[in-house]
Amino acid sequence: MEYYQSLSDNQFISEFEQCTLPGEAFSHEAHTRLAVLYFKLYGFSEGLQKVTWGIKKYAESLGAPDKYHATMTYAAYRVVVEALRGHSFNCWDDVKSLLSAFIENGQACIRIYYSDQLLSSAAAKRSRVLPDLRAFQSDSIFGLKPFEWVEGNQPVLISMPHNGTCIPEDIADSMNPVALKVADTDWHLRQLYDFAVDAGYYIISPLYSRYVIDLNRDTSGKSLYPGSNTTELCPTTQFDLSPIYKSGREPNEDEINKRVERYWQPYHQQLTAALANIKDRFGKALLFEAHSIAQVVPRFFEGQLPDFNFGTNNGVTCSNNLLKVLQAFDTKCFSKVIDGRFKGGYITRHYADQMSNIHTIQLELSQSTYLNKSDFDYNLEKANLVQPVLKSLLEQLKQVL
Repeated sequence: MEYYQSLSDNQFISEFEQCTLPGEAFSHEAHTRLAVLYFKLYGFSEGLQKVTWGIKKYAESLGAPDKYHATMTYAAYRVVVEALRGHSFNCWDDVKSLLSAFIENGQACIRIYYSDQLLSSAAAKRSRVLPDLRAFQSDSIFGLKPFEWVEGNQPVLISMPHNGTCIPEDIADSMNPVALKVADTDWHLRQLYDFAVDAGYYIISPLYSRYVIDLNRDTSGKSLYPGSNTTELCPTTQFDLSPIYKSGREPNEDEINKRVERYWQPYHQQLTAALANIKDRFGKALLFEAHSIAQVVPRFFEGQLPDFNFGTNNGVTCSNNLLKVLQAFDTKCFSKVIDGRFKGGYITRHYADQMSNIHTIQLELSQSTYLNKSDFDYNLEKANLVQPVLKSLLEQLKQVL
């Protein structure tokens, strides 16, 4: 540590980038210093890129590539930048005391934004994933989109519109405490579908909960299941019909329009642009809507759902070849149905364009296939059974696309 302390900012960066900095000198304080200096020198986006690639390269130079954790690296940078907002500085010594809490206990600071379960997942280690507890306040300052985007190299886009769990602070203040648990989330889909990264599929997953705004609803409010009980664009009740908002604090028309602009439109603009790009690149595209739901939800259906619930709006949203794959596909020990209670939501129906070779399929997967019964925790043993089935399904769909 004495050696590290003797280095000037320029010397520290130089030795880090050349991978000559001794491993024992790269402490948590050194990591924090690196984030500060890169942010100062290059700004938010380029600084983040340099931190990410630099630490990955440095870990490899030490013969310890497994120590690189993509999400921890991202989270640490974001926490440092949050603390630096509104402060001018020229060098590390100017802000070292300001960041003392993070230097002393960075894990606690990061866990304001991320749950232990997410941070310990293979998905978080391999690639950057967004927070699941609290959004970073500086997102809007740096023009960050309210969703995760993973660029792919195959004509398959996986959309997870109900995977988000964060609630903006101003909205959280108007909600009942029990609703802040966001019980009706499509839990841990980013982790369940993590194989899609290696497969080269595009992925889009929102930061914010469906309680903020349902990305799979038409902004006109038109119901996709006339006569059936459904939730609104900005839901006011949970699946069990308990109120989401404190009395008199439900979103009015102006608030709903604001949420459409802030959260709904960016997600759908990305979907529109991505599908056009995929079509131009490959001549075809498959939008796979990944959802999950409790096996029993009396509000929406009687009895118990099958494990795999495919939706194609009775064959309208995908080609006959894709539909035949669904019909013949072996879900192994899991049950399945096609166009049963769920025939595909707004995204599945809206973006389907068979004439342009853009196909859409929705899967409502029973949460009993990968979650604990008693809570919303990811069950690795269960997930290891259903993941290969999902992987095989998407591969077969891609082959006949």
